[in-house]
Order: sequence, then structure tokens, then C-alpha cells
Amino acid sequence: MEELEVIICKMKNAAAEDHRGYAEADTAFHLRLAEISRNSILSEMLLSIRSLLRVWIYTDVERNWNFAASFQEHAAIFDAIKRGGLKGGVDCHGGSYGRCSQAPESGP
Repeated sequence: MEELEVIICKMKNAAAEDHRGYAEADTAFHLRLAEISRNSILSEMLLSIRSLLRVWIYTDVERNWNFAASFQEHAAIFDAIKRGGLKGGVDCHGGSYGRCSQAPESGP
């Protein structure tokens, strides 16, 4: 949990001025969620596409930057996990690994 909290702080500190920093922290957040879920298949997949994921997130941030909404989604997942363990985070995700709100319209 401490590592996720550090990542959330990095995301918050990146704010609107550091899109690359935000993309790095966002990628780290998803990798860490996969690790703590003990989902080895997801972890291995995310690790193998880490660079692509980082570029996709950065591109999405550059085109559709809404820091407040993006950060709130990640903070809600973190808070749910903190309150109810990993199950709380899955409930926040609606049972999937996607965003709590709408997925981006554009691809990588």
C-alpha cells in the first residue's frame, strides 16, 4: 500500500505541468495493481507492453488532458483498496481492469 500511495502522490504532484511524469506514474500505478492482485498473467502482459502503455497514456494525456478526472479515478481506486483491500478496487472498477469512467475514444 505504501508504494501505491507514493505513486498517487507522484501523480498528484505531476499535475498539469508534467505530462510525462504523470504518464510514468500512471503506468507504475497499473503495474503495481497487477502485482498486488497476484495476477501473474496480467503482470507479465503489462510488463511486456510497459513502453507501449506509457506512450499510450502520455499521448492520451497530451490530447485529452483532464487531470482532475484522471487523478480522481486513480485516487478512488486507491482509496477503495485502502478501505476494502483489493476487492474494493475491483468493485470501483466495476469488476474490470478498465477506468472507473469512460474509456478513451482514441487508441495508441
